[in-house]
Amino acid sequence: MASVKVTSQINIELDQLLNGVAQLETAELEKFVEQVNVLLARRKVATLAQPEAELLQQINQTLPTDIQHRYTELKAKQHAETLTPAEHQELLTLIDRIEQA
Repeated sequence: MASVKVTSQINIELDQLLNGVAQLETAELEKFVEQVNVLLARRKVATLAQPEAELLQQINQTLPTDIQHRYTELKAKQHAETLTPAEHQELLTLIDRIEQA
């Protein structure tokens, strides 16, 4: 992945940031966009519905960390409406696994 040098207390304009992003290779740009979508989705779902909060609590108590992380990523992508059909199926499988635990 491309690296960006960041120092504390810097100010850059959005145009400057976009110019830097424009220099990324296509694969790096796609990964960047995916990560931005996940961040956006996390902001949008800052307040979860009670059933979803309970499900997340179950996940955190019963699943290994890597699976917990993957579930969180998939839910964020679902909320951002960027979930692929394969990822949707993976999410459904994880939910079934959690509910049976």
